[in-house]
Amino acid sequence: MIVVCDHAGNIGGQERTGRDTMVTAVPQVSVDIYRFATDLAYRAPDWLRTVLAASGTVLLLGATGLFVVLVAAARGRGWRHIAMALLAPVAATMAYLLSELLKGAVQQARPCQATAQVMGIVSCPQAGDWSFPSNHAVIAGTVIAAGWLLWRRLSVLVLPLALLGAASRVLVGVHYPHDVLAGLLIGGAVTAVILIAGRSLIFASARRS
Repeated sequence: MIVVCDHAGNIGGQERTGRDTMVTAVPQVSVDIYRFATDLAYRAPDWLRTVLAASGTVLLLGATGLFVVLVAAARGRGWRHIAMALLAPVAATMAYLLSELLKGAVQQARPCQATAQVMGIVSCPQAGDWSFPSNHAVIAGTVIAAGWLLWRRLSVLVLPLALLGAASRVLVGVHYPHDVLAGLLIGGAVTAVILIAGRSLIFASARRS
């Protein structure tokens, strides 16, 4: 069973009233999509709301599982492939740190704090826990890039699940759509750069030896 609360912390489905305190820097189209998505999720069946509420944790566990699988699969292919697999969690860490730096620089309030009369299905993070970009989406972007570059056949499964996990951050009410898109781009770009550069260095050193 899931408890539905509004973003003022009130239990049971009473809407918060008052003026919309959204900062002007947030694109209106992102706010409109956010409102539509959260309303859709709020009206979903209980079982689906429960799945959505757990999706953030599932995404992080899935990313950890993918990194373990990549290393295990590389063990029989030599040290170069193992080194490449080990670069995936390194890339995830670097992308996460970059995301945290951007959060501190931009300081965009969570939509559940800034947007009135919106219901969410998880508790809204505290003030100061900034929204842009989404860390979960950063990890999803890392997972997509790592799966594509290191085990392309696996990416057929990884891609849709990671995208769903990232999109759920909007549905549960804790991120704007542009937070998620930025997170996906950051995670994917940082991971691609690290893995491609790492592959060049690792295999170049192997050829020299």
